[in-house]
Amino acid sequence: MIFTFSVAAFLFVGKWGYEKLCVDQEYLDFNKARSGVHDHPVFFHEMQDDLIPQDSDWFYFGRWIYEELPISTGDLIEKERQLNQKLYSGKAIIDGFRRIFQIQSMELFKSLLIVLLLTSFLISKLTLQRKVIFIAVWISFFLVFNHFNMLYGRVNILFFLILIFPCFDAERLNISNLLLKISLAALVGLFSLHILNFHNEMKRREKINENLTKIFKEQQITSPIYFEDIMEYHFTDHYSQNRPVPFISSVWISRSSMQEKAYELRGFARQSELKEFYLLSFQSPEPLIFPDYMNRISPGFQLRSKQVSANLILLHYKQ
Repeated sequence: MIFTFSVAAFLFVGKWGYEKLCVDQEYLDFNKARSGVHDHPVFFHEMQDDLIPQDSDWFYFGRWIYEELPISTGDLIEKERQLNQKLYSGKAIIDGFRRIFQIQSMELFKSLLIVLLLTSFLISKLTLQRKVIFIAVWISFFLVFNHFNMLYGRVNILFFLILIFPCFDAERLNISNLLLKISLAALVGLFSLHILNFHNEMKRREKINENLTKIFKEQQITSPIYFEDIMEYHFTDHYSQNRPVPFISSVWISRSSMQEKAYELRGFARQSELKEFYLLSFQSPEPLIFPDYMNRISPGFQLRSKQVSANLILLHYKQ
């Protein structure tokens, strides 16, 4: 216990000291307020159910585009307060259950592990009374926590890890050795499929990277390149001071001193100063939002050219 609390105290003091000494406080306050809205379960469902008008600043904010929107830290705090009031409604309770099934349906491997952990607990030799009491208390806590917080599959699995102990105690499992061996074999097979999925995703990202390199070789790009619906981790190229990153990051870096430095290195101070830009995205029938945002903060941008590869599309906009 002394070791555990010592590590926890060290991490807490280290985090507090780093934030006070190394992080811009204005950005830190904004980012915490941003998270209070972005990671709010009510806001998640409002975006998902198209309840926010597309001409609203909050619509762009919900799509992680907010660099020069007139949304301040105070606006975010007030928005979170309004969202909190909506938590105490029947719709919010129903949405909480719906959110669990929606998220776990996109996290099938974690969902399978959750089922295995829950099954191992239910077939253990604990008395029925202990099982009922534990499940009732534990599920109640999980549902309440899920109602007030936006949980993803990687977080949900943590709540079920407490059920892992019966899996390592075969004597307390009410199953035969043959069934245990079959279960372990099935688990190994599922892990093998998971590894195969990792391999396929690696190949997919390599292909995306080849397409990106091809696009850059086919035309000379001097204006800033932005992303929409693409994260930097899709690209496997390595960049350095001698080989600068060709695109501009956004999302969490928005409104930070690091973002200002990135703009300065490219010869401008604000997005609204740009006269042209490129937009890189996956090919999709869904309309892109970033061009509308740019016309919102600096009207007059029009599509001048479009370059399509196997799975990427590069659009050139100019005033």
